[in-house]
Amino acid sequence: MTGRHGIITAGTWCVDTNRTIEAWPLEDGIAEYGMESRQGGGCACNLALDVRALDPTLPIETITLVGDDENGAWLRKLATDARIGTKQMHVVQGQQTHVSDAYVSSTTRRRTHLHRPGVGDLLDPSHFDFDATYGKYLHLGMPGCHRSLDTHQQSDENGWSQILQKAKAAGIKTNLELASIEPETMRRIVFPCLHHLDMLVVNDLEIGSLRIWQRSPAG
Repeated sequence: MTGRHGIITAGTWCVDTNRTIEAWPLEDGIAEYGMESRQGGGCACNLALDVRALDPTLPIETITLVGDDENGAWLRKLATDARIGTKQMHVVQGQQTHVSDAYVSSTTRRRTHLHRPGVGDLLDPSHFDFDATYGKYLHLGMPGCHRSLDTHQQSDENGWSQILQKAKAAGIKTNLELASIEPETMRRIVFPCLHHLDMLVVNDLEIGSLRIWQRSPAG
C-alpha cells in the first residue's frame, strides 16, 4: 500500500484488574487490597488509547484476538469508542479473552501481574494482513505472553519474527515492546526478531536480559 500513515498496534489486548496492596505477601501469607479498577491493558491497547488521547486525528488500527465473552465485548467497545480501527480485532468463538490481575504495592510502587492468556495463546502470523492496513508504523508486543507466537516454527524464526518480516515486506516501520519475563526465555524469543526491527521498547531489566555477552572473570 502506498501513502501509509498512522499506527498499527498489535499483540496484547487484555482486561486489567488493578488492585492496590501495602506489600506483596510471602507464600502462605495474606495481604489486604484496597482500591480496585478495571482498565484495558496490554501494549497494543495501551499505545492505541494513549496515542488517541494525544492526537484525536491520527489513524490508528489494531490487530489482536479477543474471545466472544463479556470481556471481549468490553475491549471491542473500548476500541470503537476511541475510534480505533478494529477490522482485524478478531473474535474467536468459544474462547476467553486475555485477562490480567495487577497488584501495585503502595510501599514500593512495583507491580506484580498474574494473567490468563486465554485466546491470546492462539494469536499467530496468519491473523496479520498488512495489505489490508494503512498504518506506517507497527507497534507489536508482548513476547512471552502469546504461546503460539513464542514457539520456534522454522530454523531460528518464531511467530514474532515472521510477523515483523511480513510488516517490513509491506513497507512498514517496526517496533517491538517487551515484557519482563525470565531472561533466557526472552533471549530465545527476542533474538530472532532484532534484525527485523527499526525500534525496540524496553526497560532497564529487559535490556539487561538481552545482553549477548558477559564479561569474563579476568575482566
